Amino acid sequence: MLVEDCCQALLAQILPTVGYSKSDYAIEIGCGTFAFYCELFDKLNFPTIAVEPLPAKNLKKLCRRRNIPLVEACITEKNGTVNLYVGNYLGNENLNLSSTCPDWWGSTATAKEVASITLKDLISMFSIERIGCLKIDIEGAEYSVLNQLSSLNPKLLPKVIMFEYGGGGTFESKQGGWAKGFLQDTMNILSLLNNLGYGQLIQIDSEKESKEKVFNLETINLVASTLFSSKNVYGNMIAIHDNKSFPKDRIESICNSFRGDHPETPPLKISEPLSKRIAVEFRRLVYR
Repeated sequence: MLVEDCCQALLAQILPTVGYSKSDYAIEIGCGTFAFYCELFDKLNFPTIAVEPLPAKNLKKLCRRRNIPLVEACITEKNGTVNLYVGNYLGNENLNLSSTCPDWWGSTATAKEVASITLKDLISMFSIERIGCLKIDIEGAEYSVLNQLSSLNPKLLPKVIMFEYGGGGTFESKQGGWAKGFLQDTMNILSLLNNLGYGQLIQIDSEKESKEKVFNLETINLVASTLFSSKNVYGNMIAIHDNKSFPKDRIESICNSFRGDHPETPPLKISEPLSKRIAVEFRRLVYR
């Protein structure tokens, strides 16, 4: 499936329809160089924050145009600085694979010192009282950030969390993001989310023939072989908090457009107020 396109289409329907306030913040941690969820959140009219330690030019332009705060730092377990190991794919620098984990499959020995901040202090920085959605894709370090949710006021728990898993191989290969330590972190995340009151879990994988899977964290047996198939490559999991759920038939209907390798996918259309469209266009002209 086309993972990011499908997940953006799902979130575009899930976030406005499961009873969350538009005053809830939406945070993207790890923006990469494409498929910017911060843009989706802003179009949905959520107060939005983007976090990326080495932002690409197109991300900077997007954030200026849409007036999205961009925090150029890593979210880690301490404030200060941290080494970010620059990503590489097929011999070329690829910032999408950069990681704070020196043994991440897509990172190199080339390290850049970047600013770091805890999740709690990021929340304090913007005086956030509620979080509607937290999207996190930081190449193998997701658990170190999500584990910080345990120390937050329960009122600050995100209503929806999306995180990446796998990469660099298949589940059966036990390589890359499926290596023992990284797979265990993925399972630790699921156990953590279950303990924090998350129920419905939607899995979207990039394997060509895969279909979306929908689980209930309260009842599923949290064993890797139960959740993943042998050919799974990488994907995202979307977890919904507090006994909220999104209808399975609507999940299937949305995902139908993104099956296979390179299907014809419809553009994601989101209606924005005229005043906001004018403001975005004005900033586009000013900052181009």
